[in-house]
Amino acid sequence: MVDVNNTKLIRGRAGFDIRNKVAGSAVYDLPSPSKVGGLSKLFGGWQVGAVVILQSGPPFSVWCTQSFQPIRDSAGNIIGNSGCDFNADGFNYDYLHAPSFSASSLSPDRAAYLTGMFKVSDFPKPGIGQNGSLGRHVFSAPGYANTDLNIIKKTKIPWFLGSEGANIEFRGEFFNLFNRVNLGVPQGNISSSLFGRSTSSFGARNIQFGLKLVF
Repeated sequence: MVDVNNTKLIRGRAGFDIRNKVAGSAVYDLPSPSKVGGLSKLFGGWQVGAVVILQSGPPFSVWCTQSFQPIRDSAGNIIGNSGCDFNADGFNYDYLHAPSFSASSLSPDRAAYLTGMFKVSDFPKPGIGQNGSLGRHVFSAPGYANTDLNIIKKTKIPWFLGSEGANIEFRGEFFNLFNRVNLGVPQGNISSSLFGRSTSSFGARNIQFGLKLVF
């Protein structure tokens, strides 16, 4: 909590606010050859489907989790603060002052999210008893792009369970087909040595196969 007496300071974008998103899916039944001979068994009944998601990243905040650490003069008077909790209300996670650049002016490439998109020195600390001007969820994490693909082969078994028959369905699923590295939310705590960096990522390509009997 930034300031228990001023909840307006925590107004901002929701953590799940994705401003731009495009998602689409498609399923296509591949044409089957002539039902003469065994070709229809081998090359018929195939289906291909895909799901594509392209979206901007979620928001995140820059703050400090250190406690108030007073600096005193020879008379014991508090003249500074080497920590955080700038308003000294006993609650950490205080915001700093806004940097000289705006969030909209940032266009970091993917490498910048790994090396650090900004520095601690970019954010001035508020004075004693003051609240920072930065605000909640000002910056945006890296975008997300993913393609999943599935391939299905359906084969009819006419003799199974009498006249009704059954289908054997083979399925191959490819998650994150292009093995794209989708970076996680950067570290927003200035007390961390990893401040400004993305230290996690979504899953790499994953392939699985399945066999199902439908009757």
